[in-house]
Amino acid sequence: MVIRWYLSVFCLAAAVPAYGETVNTELSFRLDPQGGVVVLAAVQGAGPFPFLLDTGSSHSAISDDLARELALRTIARADLQTSTGRTVVAVVDIEAVSVGAATSRIQASVLAAMALRVIGADIRGVLGRDFLSVHHFTIDYSRRRLRWDDLGEGLEWPIGKSIRVRLVEED
Repeated sequence: MVIRWYLSVFCLAAAVPAYGETVNTELSFRLDPQGGVVVLAAVQGAGPFPFLLDTGSSHSAISDDLARELALRTIARADLQTSTGRTVVAVVDIEAVSVGAATSRIQASVLAAMALRVIGADIRGVLGRDFLSVHHFTIDYSRRRLRWDDLGEGLEWPIGKSIRVRLVEED
């Protein structure tokens, strides 16, 4: 228990930038053929792996093969409602998912890798509002850049070139 606590403190200290060090709050993304935003995410310090950002999903998901590869432990089972019906899936606890400078702890549904391949051949997971709503972010489609606005200095966008939409989770 004491060793785990020391390791947690060490890992947290390593993740915090030193005084005066610049935090990379902006990163590039690619658009999939349907216009989805695909970012590279580190999961439990491994990766990066391609994940789809989905502001319409309330929760995140990870492929079953990546969950096995990272030896993620199932903590629960949950009903999942999809466009094709209801199913029961495993849920895993992920202590750290990082996209650029943004890091969050999430509980993710485990989906068959085949189901995620429908989204994109290389997609290993989906980051939903459980990850995204923790941060303020700007998606610049014209430059294909994602910026974590709450992790760095003020935003300097040309007036009239950007729109900020507040993401509010209800129910």
